[in-house]
Amino acid sequence: MKKSVLVLVAMLFVAAIAHATPYSDAVMARMDLVAYYPFEETSGATVDNAEGTSAYDGSINGATLGVARPNDSAGPAFIRGHFWLE
Repeated sequence: MKKSVLVLVAMLFVAAIAHATPYSDAVMARMDLVAYYPFEETSGATVDNAEGTSAYDGSINGATLGVARPNDSAGPAFIRGHFWLE
């Protein structure tokens, strides 16, 4: 059990680094941060993980969405939402 939890934590840490932005850096720097999960959603209660597989999809319960913004103004607007638990 401990090994699988450690692997999951490592996977989440790598995923957070892969999606680092000034916004995520600011959220990750919060001392009261318990968990941070980047998802490609900005509304609703169903989330699709940024990894692209359905293995870690889930539901949002009582979470706060961060500020949504286009990733690249040169291309089509793709909105990314983030949520965190405090």
